[in-house]
Amino acid sequence: MSIEDKIKRLEEIIQLMEDHNTTIEKSIELYAEGLSLYKDCVKFLEKATRKIEVIKNPSNIVKNNSVSSEDITLFNESSE
Repeated sequence: MSIEDKIKRLEEIIQLMEDHNTTIEKSIELYAEGLSLYKDCVKFLEKATRKIEVIKNPSNIVKNNSVSSEDITLFNESSE
């Protein structure tokens, strides 16, 4: 599921939870699904932010001795 699809589903979940006809049981299921989607979106955004940092200033990462294997992968992806 793409990040856009996850955000769209989160919006749907919010609408369903705001609906007064949604049962408590269903609301709990929706909450759990929404929380999982939210965490996925946060991870995606953190990775995207880190990738942008690597692209903008790859030398700063090396200079600050904070290179990780993920940084190298992100840098290689951005160079392609």
